[in-house]
Amino acid sequence: TSPTKINRATIKNNGIEFGLNADWIHNQKFNWNTGIVVARNTSMVLDIYQETNYGPQTLNSVGYVKGYPVGAMFAYRYAGLDSAGYSLVRSSSGKLYHTNDNRSNSPTTIAMNSDTGGLSYYMGASIPTINAGLSNRIDIGNMYIFCMINYYGGFKVRVPRPNPSALRPLEGAGDYWKVKGDENRTDVMGLAGYSSFNSNNAYNFADKYVVNGDYVTLGDLTVSYSFDNFRFVKRAGFTHFEVKAQASNILTIGLNDYNYSMATRSYQKQYLTPTYTLAIFTNF
Repeated sequence: TSPTKINRATIKNNGIEFGLNADWIHNQKFNWNTGIVVARNTSMVLDIYQETNYGPQTLNSVGYVKGYPVGAMFAYRYAGLDSAGYSLVRSSSGKLYHTNDNRSNSPTTIAMNSDTGGLSYYMGASIPTINAGLSNRIDIGNMYIFCMINYYGGFKVRVPRPNPSALRPLEGAGDYWKVKGDENRTDVMGLAGYSSFNSNNAYNFADKYVVNGDYVTLGDLTVSYSFDNFRFVKRAGFTHFEVKAQASNILTIGLNDYNYSMATRSYQKQYLTPTYTLAIFTNF
């Protein structure tokens, strides 16, 4: 029977996970425990049930390309700007294409959307293939401190490109192409380029701005104190009385030259919003 319309692809997934815990010091007054978990997950699209063009802007949106992992990232072979401030793309054979012609039957449009045009190619997975967590807990008497560091790696991210018309333009947006010759000093398109469908795609989906996506987060820091051995707690009828302070998403570091991470997806805020919690846990 033919696949139903809700099916988009046949996918093969593979994964492996490794975990280890260690008590470095353990006695009645002091305990130090470390845990580490590392997982690697990969996928492969075996077959697809839809037809699309081969432009990176389409392939990255669809997420399923036969012969590649789920979320495969494609990009154009970017060649900078031409003398009119429009994006240039280069084929695998070295041929340059100007992107100011947006007609559906133009050589540039056909090549940019073709799997044989040589203008776009696979850059890597856009979904982390490696996930790791490192936890440490230290118990000192009635108090403990817990810390969790997370790592996400083995994938690529596309850094945002400056746009002078954005409400909050990225750094460098004001240094856009203005006159002939500016293409030798800036990589930010001229204003007319942002009105060109082909030029915009070449600019925003350029291979030059696909970078290593690995990032690290300080995901959790917890401090807790138990008052179980205090007389006033027992006199009040509590069998357990604990005060806990917790901070989450404290720090995010992108491991690339842009300090850009998939977690934030923005230069406007290069960190996840921290959350702070103060809680009291009791049992009667």
